[in-house]
Amino acid sequence: MQCRLCKQIALTDESGLCAMHFELERSQSRGRRSVRPYLARFPLSLGLISAGLALWLGLSLKAMYAHNPVDSTPFVEARPGETWIIKGRRVQLFSAPQRELGSGHNAIFLHYGALAEIKATRDDGWMQVRVVNGGQLMEGWIRAQNVPAANKAN
Repeated sequence: MQCRLCKQIALTDESGLCAMHFELERSQSRGRRSVRPYLARFPLSLGLISAGLALWLGLSLKAMYAHNPVDSTPFVEARPGETWIIKGRRVQLFSAPQRELGSGHNAIFLHYGALAEIKATRDDGWMQVRVVNGGQLMEGWIRAQNVPAANKAN
């Protein structure tokens, strides 16, 4: 049997084409084939596994942020001479109470687990502290209401 496009010997399949024309037609038909959307090519089992993992991650993050351990003795009631371990990541140390600052003042964020020794307190919620923060000894002022959690060290 001969190829229907040339005089070469045709393949044994029903296409009626020689090897060269068969490969040529096959390569051209790939370009015309429509590409299925990504989700249609994505196996269902992998989709279910991915959705399960995303749900688990979301619930874990929600549970992690919902659990905010606050000590029975809040930091607001700290007294001079006491040492506290700060359990928050967004606690700021100022060089002076905020309303006495100029506009060019920057605060330092304290590390989780920083040690704060209370030196003085004020009625408006500011506390003068000496802090060991990441191996550095610093002094400044902390707004007591902004400390989400702390444990008394002594």
